[in-house]
Amino acid sequence: AAAVQLADGMFDFALHFAYVPCNEVKEIYTMEERVREAIASVQKPDRYKDAEIVPHFYPVHLTSDCSPSHPMTSKQAWANFEAFKDAKEEKFGTRDDGTLVVHLHFILDCGLLKSGADMPNCDCVAFPSFPKDLNGDDVVERILQEAGRATRVAYGKQMAYIFFPRQADDKVVQAILEYSIDNTYADEESDIGS
Repeated sequence: AAAVQLADGMFDFALHFAYVPCNEVKEIYTMEERVREAIASVQKPDRYKDAEIVPHFYPVHLTSDCSPSHPMTSKQAWANFEAFKDAKEEKFGTRDDGTLVVHLHFILDCGLLKSGADMPNCDCVAFPSFPKDLNGDDVVERILQEAGRATRVAYGKQMAYIFFPRQADDKVVQAILEYSIDNTYADEESDIGS
């Protein structure tokens, strides 16, 4: 469901650069497979009806975090991170026959990108899975940190999109929204009083 939600959102809102925080390395490769299937199966808007859709995947993890079937060194992981950032101008292209080519970029991370990893070209964040409750010390803060990847300022970006694999009225989604709003207003109130 999360992959279809992401593909639909990227087509509907003309997005090109998705950050996908995964809980474990195998989820990176499962999500990549599901996103490929979703891109092939979802209905595209008229502007992309005859276009060739080219997905680009940038997995970011370390071998110590996964099975030997997906080895990756720190150097490879950071090269993928830089390749995602460098792709900022690669949104559209044209084949020799005039066919529109739409490039969609996905950086799939398993805990390697912590605070300070700047990706201004990221225009959406898609959570492939989501906690069932908010137990734990830093669940809300971690989710907001990951969601914040899409909120970095970049030329031409007007809005950031966050895709949760839950209904909007879900208690966890509501708690995150309330936490975010409460902290935003708390910051504004402290600014007003000074």
